[in-house]
Order: sequence, then C-alpha cells, then structure tokens
Amino acid sequence: MTRRRSSLLAAPVETFARREEGYLCLTLRGERAPSWNALYSGVHWQKRRALVEAAHALVHDAVQGFAPEERAFRVPVRITITAHYTGTPCDPDNVCAKLYIDGLRHAGVLVDDNPRYVLSVTTASLRAAARAGDCVTIEVVNA
Repeated sequence: MTRRRSSLLAAPVETFARREEGYLCLTLRGERAPSWNALYSGVHWQKRRALVEAAHALVHDAVQGFAPEERAFRVPVRITITAHYTGTPCDPDNVCAKLYIDGLRHAGVLVDDNPRYVLSVTTASLRAAARAGDCVTIEVVNA
C-alpha cells in the first residue's frame, strides 16, 4: 500500500509485510526514520505529534492484509528496527524506534510494549544505495 505522509514529509511511502510462524517483517520504503536529536531539538510539539501519527499509520497500513488473529503476537518478542538512509546515517542509538513500536501496539501486533511482551529492542542504522532510497525495516520475532 502507498500512503502520502503529512506535508512534513512529502514523499509517498510503500509498505510491505511478510508473516511466518513466530516472525513478522514490515518494510516501509520511502520512510526516513527520525532521530531522537531531530525530534527533541526544538521541534514544535505539533510537528512531533504529526510524525508520531504518520509512523503509527504506516505500521497499521503495513499489517492491514492480515486478520487480527494472524498479526497478533501474544508471547514475548524481540524487535529489530533497521533504518536505511541515502545520506549519512545517524548513530544506531539515535534511531527513534519508539514511534514504530507504539505503531505495532496500536495496530494490534503487540498486546503491549511493556517488558512482559517486548524483551529487547535493537536498532541499526545503515547507508542505503542511492537508487534504493530511505527505508525502515521492522522485524518482530518470538523470543
């Protein structure tokens, strides 16, 4: 599915999802993962809110093809968020994973994002090939 982000981010984002037993992979092509520095360096709260809502909507769109019982993880999971940047990648610990994890919870993939259901979160930041463009990959695996 293709969704046009808010006016803050004009490029459309394509979403893809793959689900197997104990594994879910979401790919958000065209999505540029925000950094914690960018979110909290004087950005007005309304712009931050728009980014949060857009990220939640992208995750929701990506899992739409699955029935609620197919998409839900009711056991503890490990989550990996990989941000691919066409420009200089940000530090891996600066990738704002919370937006996407909250989106997983709102979309019904996670029961909750507390330590009972999410054992670990790993972030990675890589340079993308220029032709590939920005991309965020979210992997959820049974722990």
